[in-house]
Amino acid sequence: MNVPGRLAVNTSGSFGLPTDAELIRLLDAHAPFGPTSLVPEVSVFYARSLVETWEAAELLAGRILPAPFWAYPWAAGVGLARVILDYPDWVAGKRVLDFGCGGGVAALAAARAGAHEVIANDVDPWALAVARLAADRQGLALTPFATDLTMTGAVRPAFDVLICSDLSYEKQQAPGQRSVLEAARRSGARVLVADAGRAYFRDDRMKLLAKYEIAVPRDLEGVEQRTALVFELLG
Repeated sequence: MNVPGRLAVNTSGSFGLPTDAELIRLLDAHAPFGPTSLVPEVSVFYARSLVETWEAAELLAGRILPAPFWAYPWAAGVGLARVILDYPDWVAGKRVLDFGCGGGVAALAAARAGAHEVIANDVDPWALAVARLAADRQGLALTPFATDLTMTGAVRPAFDVLICSDLSYEKQQAPGQRSVLEAARRSGARVLVADAGRAYFRDDRMKLLAKYEIAVPRDLEGVEQRTALVFELLG
């Protein structure tokens, strides 16, 4: 599918990214690849230490970088991935858009469940690169799409199902993120959303599908466990 704005994440130097080989070496050294809790069907990169991975990424990039949140499977994404794998018919044969994919655990689950295409969207090109490398390692396919979908006039690719997890943690951005979900539902798409206690998440007009208690790294979350709730946005 020819999607306007698609990011060629394996281009050396593009958006300050390292080459695939450099990024793989960083990930293998600091964020070992393997299955995560609750979702053994897919593997992801999982950092041993936030600070260690952050310092290594900045050393590789030669500049200051945002925190490497792409190096973790976040709790809400893990919960969403579990629901997708438990109900594969919700995505099988369909185009799925993962809005704010991060390291890609939910997107990878959708690909594993038989989606026709999984469009992995994020504003961070490092996240898209990491998600794609995780897909490549396990014979799955993702379509990287580097666009801020909350922006007025943002190009949105065609999709049948929108999935989204762990986004509503900044007050200023939360309304725009909710607007993306609402617009997707109005267009007729199924909208599956997961949250793990983010401050500005709204569950109005949402049907609770599942609840999971998930262990999380303390250096990332400040706690050792999060409750992941998975919802469907109603019409």
